[in-house]
Amino acid sequence: LFIFLSAPIFAQGVDNEDLQVIQSIYGKEKKEMLKSFLMLSDADAAKFWPVYEAYEVERKAQGKRRVALITEYVNTYGAADDAKLDKMTLESIKINTDSDKLLGKYYGKMKKAVGAKNAAKFFQFETYMLLAVKESIYDNIPFIDELGK
Repeated sequence: LFIFLSAPIFAQGVDNEDLQVIQSIYGKEKKEMLKSFLMLSDADAAKFWPVYEAYEVERKAQGKRRVALITEYVNTYGAADDAKLDKMTLESIKINTDSDKLLGKYYGKMKKAVGAKNAAKFFQFETYMLLAVKESIYDNIPFIDELGK
């Protein structure tokens, strides 16, 4: 039953989905958490936040791809043949690879803007948050053939 109820949730925009998951896990907005973690000077903050906002635009676009794939998985659960599962698995690998590339790209931009230490802190924080969101989502969808056993 959860499978069919979760598809509409995943079909809603990822922009709010990520934020809701993060807020439910941590109880405050991601950006506020990052501000507290980084503790940037005013000068560094002026350089950092525009780069971060550009990152968020690209990350959210990737998130929409992930949500579309999860929705497809939920909607075809139990009925997907080998070809469909192969296609979805390869798309998942591509999304994960693209996410890692995006983090690497913005680590470089952050490093130029605010130095390696602050860029590394951004990378560490963002990696942790992405993993927390993934875990929360994947905890709520079944493994292949899990239901019905």
